[in-house]
Amino acid sequence: LLGLLISVLGFVLTLRAVAKSKRAAEEAKHAAESARSEILRSDTIMELATAMAAMEEIKRLQRQQAWSLLPDRYSALRRALTIIRATRPGLSEDHKAAILGAIEQFRSIEVKIDRAQNAGQAVGDMPSWNRAVSLQLEKLTEVLAFMRTGQDDR
Repeated sequence: LLGLLISVLGFVLTLRAVAKSKRAAEEAKHAAESARSEILRSDTIMELATAMAAMEEIKRLQRQQAWSLLPDRYSALRRALTIIRATRPGLSEDHKAAILGAIEQFRSIEVKIDRAQNAGQAVGDMPSWNRAVSLQLEKLTEVLAFMRTGQDDR
């Protein structure tokens, strides 16, 4: 009878230890997911800030009429924004739409510069392009502000 009681007590203690281990594993998994999410958010903030710096450079190059450099800058900027939009699950649909709008705007300007250069014509309306870049910069600044405050769509 004593042996049976010890066996039952041992079994109960084993079940408790297993349950405690399972809870600890779930907590560790949650902590790892939270850390991964925070790293992604930090990466997104850094990538957005880099893209915004590239936009400022594009505006400066347009003012200097450095047309031969601009298609590559626009292309690299669009690529960076596409990666941000496609790989960051924490972005809200509104923020993804704002990034997509910027991508499309920059594609349009890049095509206009390429066409003008290939035709040997004057490139175009730099002030309106800088206004367009500034508008997109404002929209991305808003996305960046939301990401910094943690008000994303998780």
